[in-house]
Amino acid sequence: MNALGRSRGGVSTKIHVLSDANGLPLALHLTPGQTADIAAAPDLLALGEARPRELLADKGYDADDLRADLYLRSIRPIIPWKSGRKAPGTLDRRRYARRNCIERMMGFLKQLRRVATRYDKTAESFLSFVQLAAIHRWIRFVHTASLTSRTPRSTLDICVAGAASRGPSADFNRAHAAAPPYTSYSSYTGTPPGKLRAEQGNPPRG
Repeated sequence: MNALGRSRGGVSTKIHVLSDANGLPLALHLTPGQTADIAAAPDLLALGEARPRELLADKGYDADDLRADLYLRSIRPIIPWKSGRKAPGTLDRRRYARRNCIERMMGFLKQLRRVATRYDKTAESFLSFVQLAAIHRWIRFVHTASLTSRTPRSTLDICVAGAASRGPSADFNRAHAAAPPYTSYSSYTGTPPGKLRAEQGNPPRG
């Protein structure tokens, strides 16, 4: 419901992103915060129009079903094997190192306050702003390329998948503290949990 769930940090929303090798977002998908990365992988890949040669992702995407699906699409998975695997395969670490582009892209998006902390009640409203932030990323890429006299080009032969959880703001939690499913607080960056609990215990009047 509105992509809100309960994880160890409290109420949160998880943003799943598919990007190209330049760190330019190609697809965005929201799920409740406790949703595993691998559970959203089919929906995320379905949103991407590109048919890359390789898909880079972290251990959260290590699953036999996903690997088999990627091979059927002629996509080579560059995904580390989980330590619990009985017979793990090999990993091209040189190519896997390029996955840092999605971490840097996530860092760029989190510079925007409304992405780093969710203020929107509905998933549609929150996703709309995340999409605006993604457009901003594309505009900066094209603008930088034009200043350096280079032709802007998106590297679609390699796609990178990743996810990050975002917690609602204190104002969001106060406003919905009396109505499920927004009954618990979320300790988010910048506000100590004790202060947040105290604020929720004394909601503003009027």
